[in-house]
Amino acid sequence: MHNNEISEIIPGTFFNMSKLESLLLAYNKLKHLEIDVFSGLINTGFIFLEENKLQYLHPDTILGLPNIVRVNLESNPGLQVPSDGPFINSKSLSYLELQYSNINSMSVKTFANVSAMEILDLT
Repeated sequence: MHNNEISEIIPGTFFNMSKLESLLLAYNKLKHLEIDVFSGLINTGFIFLEENKLQYLHPDTILGLPNIVRVNLESNPGLQVPSDGPFINSKSLSYLELQYSNINSMSVKTFANVSAMEILDLT
């Protein structure tokens, strides 16, 4: 689904795709991701969302992905990353890419709920 004109993903779209290991949604026109948009992707380890128009990501959007290891949010310059609360909640996420996303500030609370984080790329 990489490099299309996708502007919306309806929750439930991936419900019967429990064996999917990687999801490439880069180079689309996504602006918002609902909290349950990735429901059903229990074996997905990688989600690539770079070069979209994301503005908001609910903190629990990837919480239901027990095997997620890497999320790429690179080059989403309008993405709101809060400094007064968690940006992402995940127990398995170890690699988060946020380069070229115009992040102005963050605090200890921003990534407090990502206990497995090993790499955070803010280039």
